[in-house]
Amino acid sequence: YVIEIALAGIKKKDIDITIQEKTLTVSYDSSKDIVDSVTKEDNKLYKGIAQRSFKRQFNLSEDIEIEGANFVNGMLNIFLKRIIPEEKKPKKIKIK
Repeated sequence: YVIEIALAGIKKKDIDITIQEKTLTVSYDSSKDIVDSVTKEDNKLYKGIAQRSFKRQFNLSEDIEIEGANFVNGMLNIFLKRIIPEEKKPKKIKIK
């Protein structure tokens, strides 16, 4: 499985991804960049991409594990894998 989030205009280092008790949280705090944005954006007439803070949470089932994440061209991809224990996998029963 893949969770894909469009985050154009946000730097990779500013994205926070955490997991705690099977809750995956993806967040961005725009107040960290407030000093840079005040000095750099004073001369801008229009800024097309909003950079508001956000926090998005996903509740994962017990059999889902996170394999990793990447951030390419403004797209954050979080890769998930479903792990099925042996006792829950279907079993063939032989006819005697």
